[in-house]
Formats: sequence, C-alpha cells, structure tokens
Amino acid sequence: MKHVGCIVSTLVLLVSMIATAAAQVAYPPAMAGEAAPYPGATVAMAAKDASGTQVMLTTPDAPEKVIEHYRSHLTAKGWEVAQEMALPQARTISFTRGEGTFTVAAMPQGEGQDTMITLVLEAK
Repeated sequence: MKHVGCIVSTLVLLVSMIATAAAQVAYPPAMAGEAAPYPGATVAMAAKDASGTQVMLTTPDAPEKVIEHYRSHLTAKGWEVAQEMALPQARTISFTRGEGTFTVAAMPQGEGQDTMITLVLEAK
C-alpha cells in the first residue's frame, strides 16, 4: 500500500511539472517581430529550426475570426496573401514578403472546444 501512495504522489508531481512547463512556453521573438500572439490565446508549443519558427496556440475564438485577425495584421505589415483555403476541418492562409513566408492555420478541435492555431514563419 505504501508503494501505491508513492506512485500516486509521483504521478501527481509529474503531471504538475508538465502542466507548469506547458504554461511557461514562451512566444518566440522571431515570431513576435512579425505578429504578436493572438489576443487571449495560450501558447501550447513553440519551436525553431533551420527552416523557421513554428508556434501552436489555443483560443476559444472561431477559426474565421483568427484568420481575419492575421489577415488584417500581416497585410498592414507588408505581407501579401499568397494562398487561402477554407475547408470544413481547417482554415489556412499563407502570406509572402520578399523571400519569406508566413502561414496561419486555424482548426476547430470539436464542437464547443478551442481552436488550435498554427503559425509558421519561414525567412529565406
């Protein structure tokens, strides 16, 4: 019985650490230079590699509202719409400026659930 208590305590600590780590994901400066995080969204993941910067956020807002926000913000900063798709599963919009690309995808996670936003910035 003593071992069960230790296992449960360890699992609670582990889940707490994971939740704390997830809550502390920082929005990358390279992305912030082009587009601030979506208002009220939570950063779920951020990564940078040789090809660019990727960020995943969650928001209770509808995908259409997310896409319109980034369309307005990025075109005001000189990005041009290169391609846009509206599918039942996701809305995407891609922008170009010089050699760079910025892609926004907004996917509903289910009825009454958050929208997952994926941002990809590739600078050439």
